[in-house]
Amino acid sequence: MIRFLKDINLPNYPPILISAYSRPTHLYECLLSLEACAGSSNHEIYITIDAPHSQDVVEFNQQVIEVANGNWKFKSLQTIIPRENTGGEIIKQSALQLLRTNDTLIMFEEDNRFSPDFLSYMNWALMHYKNDSSVYSVSAWSPDDPLFDDSGAVFLYPGYCAWGVGLWAAKTNNLIISRAMQREYFSHKLASLRRMVLYFLKAPHLKRATLNFYLNGGEAGDRYIDLYVFMNKGFSVFPGVSRTKNVGHDGSGENCKVSGGHMTQRINSLAKVEYYRHNQEGYNFYRRVQAHYALKLSKNILLWFAWLALWPVVIAKFYFKKIKQFLGLS
Repeated sequence: MIRFLKDINLPNYPPILISAYSRPTHLYECLLSLEACAGSSNHEIYITIDAPHSQDVVEFNQQVIEVANGNWKFKSLQTIIPRENTGGEIIKQSALQLLRTNDTLIMFEEDNRFSPDFLSYMNWALMHYKNDSSVYSVSAWSPDDPLFDDSGAVFLYPGYCAWGVGLWAAKTNNLIISRAMQREYFSHKLASLRRMVLYFLKAPHLKRATLNFYLNGGEAGDRYIDLYVFMNKGFSVFPGVSRTKNVGHDGSGENCKVSGGHMTQRINSLAKVEYYRHNQEGYNFYRRVQAHYALKLSKNILLWFAWLALWPVVIAKFYFKKIKQFLGLS
């Protein structure tokens, strides 16, 4: 049975950082959903809106700015708009700046939608796990299990999800870093065949995305933090029943495939819940996550072959760079 929790009163509520760009309807619905959360008027909102990278998004980008400047009922709302397109770097720059003056931060993209207790859950977890050095982040999302309905349960899992994430300033020194540093970290950690195999057994769904990162460059983002948490034997907090769903799976997102399951995912419906750490006895959250991310056998085998073929290149580049550094050539 779920017991109800009194409102959480904090001396300083975490600022909320939202990334938006060219989807005004998504931002509008996101802010409506966030505004309906218990305690939303206690939080300062910051919205990054990167400058248009091409003419075809200028109008949508301007509409996003107009939505952000609407009459919202948060404690405050500020937009962060660079003069030139940053290729998405503005969200990392803003997160680092906010974490210099705040102990905690909540962040997400504008395609997230929230349960009534989303902020209560995030604030509780950020307080409860702030001194646990093994916990690197708080995730508001978790894969659904329709047979599991304990809204108060939370689990620790060695992974990361950005669909509503809470961070601590004291624990983010190595989480938000440049793309060059991300690539170096991947090369260093995955140069070990044993580490590479162990990691992709834990995160089979990231084999393709990480392969694309090596071949095409770009931002590693969530993949980097997921790898960092795993390699440091760390965890993130995940709710037993999700507090967010990602509606960017409607085809409008660059990194999200169309998925009706994600768009209609069940999220918690209660406004006040007493949260507690579930000990996994009688329920295996690890198995739930693995089942959600399981790949078809043929696709899994193909990606393993692709990775094993690429691995010699990864290790060669890694040791070539180390040799150059040793010889003072770089």
